[in-house]
Amino acid sequence: MKLTKIVIHGFGKIVDLNCKFNPQMNVFWGLNEAGKSTLQQAILALLYGFYQGSRARPAETEERERYKPWQAERFGGTVCYRLDDGREFEIIRDFQTSDVPTRIIDPITGKDYTSALGTKRHGFIAAVREHLGMNKEVFLSTAFVRQAQVKQLQGRKPVIDEIVSLLDTGSVDLSAKSAIAILEKKIQEIGTEKARVRKLQQAQQRLAKLKNENSQLKIARQELHQAIIQKQKQEHELQNSRHKLMEYQYLVTVKKIEQLRTQLQKLQTAEQHLKTLDKKAEELKVYAKFPDEFRDTILKRTQNLQNLKEQFKNIAEEKKQYQETVRRFQAELEKFAAFRSLAEQLPLDKFQQQSNHWKIVDQNYQNAQKDLAAEETRLTEQGLKKENLQCFQDLSPEMLVGIKQLESEIQQLETELVALQQRKAQTQANRGVVPLTQWSVLTGSLILSAGLLYLGIRGIFPSGILVGIATLICGNGIFFYWQRKWRKWRAELRQVETKIEQFEQRKIVKQDELRQQLKPYQVGSYQELLERKSWGETYLQKWEALQKVKDERDKIEFQLLKYLNIVGVKEITSEKLEEVESGFKEYLNLENEHNMQVQQLQRLQREMVQVNDQIEATESSLRQLYEKCGISAEELEAARAEYDKSFAQKRRWLNLQKELEKWVAEKEGILATKSRAELETELQEIEKQQKALLARRPELEGKQSSLELRRLEQIVIDLDRERETREKQVERLAERIQTVMKPHRARAEIEEEIAEVEMEVRR
Repeated sequence: MKLTKIVIHGFGKIVDLNCKFNPQMNVFWGLNEAGKSTLQQAILALLYGFYQGSRARPAETEERERYKPWQAERFGGTVCYRLDDGREFEIIRDFQTSDVPTRIIDPITGKDYTSALGTKRHGFIAAVREHLGMNKEVFLSTAFVRQAQVKQLQGRKPVIDEIVSLLDTGSVDLSAKSAIAILEKKIQEIGTEKARVRKLQQAQQRLAKLKNENSQLKIARQELHQAIIQKQKQEHELQNSRHKLMEYQYLVTVKKIEQLRTQLQKLQTAEQHLKTLDKKAEELKVYAKFPDEFRDTILKRTQNLQNLKEQFKNIAEEKKQYQETVRRFQAELEKFAAFRSLAEQLPLDKFQQQSNHWKIVDQNYQNAQKDLAAEETRLTEQGLKKENLQCFQDLSPEMLVGIKQLESEIQQLETELVALQQRKAQTQANRGVVPLTQWSVLTGSLILSAGLLYLGIRGIFPSGILVGIATLICGNGIFFYWQRKWRKWRAELRQVETKIEQFEQRKIVKQDELRQQLKPYQVGSYQELLERKSWGETYLQKWEALQKVKDERDKIEFQLLKYLNIVGVKEITSEKLEEVESGFKEYLNLENEHNMQVQQLQRLQREMVQVNDQIEATESSLRQLYEKCGISAEELEAARAEYDKSFAQKRRWLNLQKELEKWVAEKEGILATKSRAELETELQEIEKQQKALLARRPELEGKQSSLELRRLEQIVIDLDRERETREKQVERLAERIQTVMKPHRARAEIEEEIAEVEMEVRR
């Protein structure tokens, strides 16, 4: 089996990979964490899946979750492979859920083998084991080797030993014998590792001890070197910590000086404000007892009074407009006095009902007239006058039956004549051979017989006599046959012609009789007679319908005219009715509008009375409130101005009291922990500390920080602790440097002794 193609939508860090494999060899290379091992695992998962049974084990689910894509939405892919027999398969897996939907198709034909190859739950495919020839466990142990991994075959040591021997000597037996002989000889000379009294073992042990001592010396020297480097590093960091500590100590002094100066400045500002505010409060003390509890009530009632006056004014203006509108409607209604009388006797809905009824009947009348006129026109076009229609109505059933029977007999005679004519034509077509041809054949046979007899008698044609007699007999036979057939045809033809003449005579007689009966009605057939009789009946029906509709229309007109005479209508037409209806509606609309305007006018009058009462009540309550405040309330506007002035002064006094309280609190807050003298003394001490720091590090002058004082103080504490820690580390490293080399000999002494022992071991 060979892999041909792999498509990965998402697997670990691999996203949207589409790769076709070379049939010989494929090498994937890249830096660490490039995804090579992930690609290898993706091939394994697409072939065998994550689950190897019908139930999902926790370890298998955990492995599937580990390879979920980092950045892709889809989790799965496709792998294509070709078997040794040339068949190709494509496995499509979706690892998004533990069910792992899986399909197996033929990539060339598109045929689906999912069911045929035994696909089970969680994407387990039994057929893949048969295609590869091994299960997943064997595949992992043989054909699948991960990065930095070597597989060891357990229980195969003899095989491995033989492979090594063959590689060394080319012969398993030869290698073993030679090795055994040499080893036995040398063992006798110098002894084995188990023989502790031999010189070699003693020299080797001494050499190992010296080398171990030298290694320990190297380790100690390295440790000493590292300790010196660490000490230098710690000393450098200690120096940095001290510099940084001094820098933040300076920043703390800057912040404290700035804070103390700010507090002293605020204290001075508060004392100045308190002095100024005390003076202003003394001036407004006279308004301190002014009652302000009625303020909200006075404001609300004053605003309510203004709203009521504005409302009264708006209502008065609106009332004036309605009065003008009512007068205009009354003037318009005078023009419709006749319609007022009509409305009292005939309501609009009844008028519309009768008017619509008249229009419908009138339309029916016009339609009936049109139908009757169209019928008369049609009768005229057919040459029939309406005065002659009565004769068709007088036709009795017996006369109609007789006429119809005559017409039927004539049609039957015509049918028989047509049959006889066809028979005559058929007889003429079968007349046979004409006499001229008959005599021509007879004459030709006689001449031919005579010629043949002559030739036979003269001896020119020996058989001429017999042939001539035979020709004569045949010619006469044919002639007599044709003669008999011709006479028979002539008799049959005369018989048919005689019948035709008889039927034609009978037909003429019947046609004359029919024409005599139809002559009074000026028609040519029974059907035409029936048609004209039907026309007459239709015309009479339409005339009767017209008379009926006319009577109904006249009745409705009489009823309408009784009422419409009031508005001057003498004759009813559709236009007149529409004109009356339009005027009627216009009058009723005006009447409705007039009534609505009158109702609105009455409503406004009631509202004006109510608003006026509310205004008087509000003014009375305001006067009472102003009197309670000690203000004369004869004129409400003047009282309101005086009240606003007094209230404003009271508000100023109250605001001054609040501001006094604020500045007193500000001053007390500043002096809550320390007095002014203590603050000034603390400021002087911190300034001295700052000068001392600048004397040691002048470059710190002018340096500022955006951090708060608490944060800076905490940093100073942390840096001081860090300084102490680093000082202790430097002390410990100094002690270590002094003690690390004491247990060891000199390096030259150890190396000289090692050289001597090595020479003895080699010997």
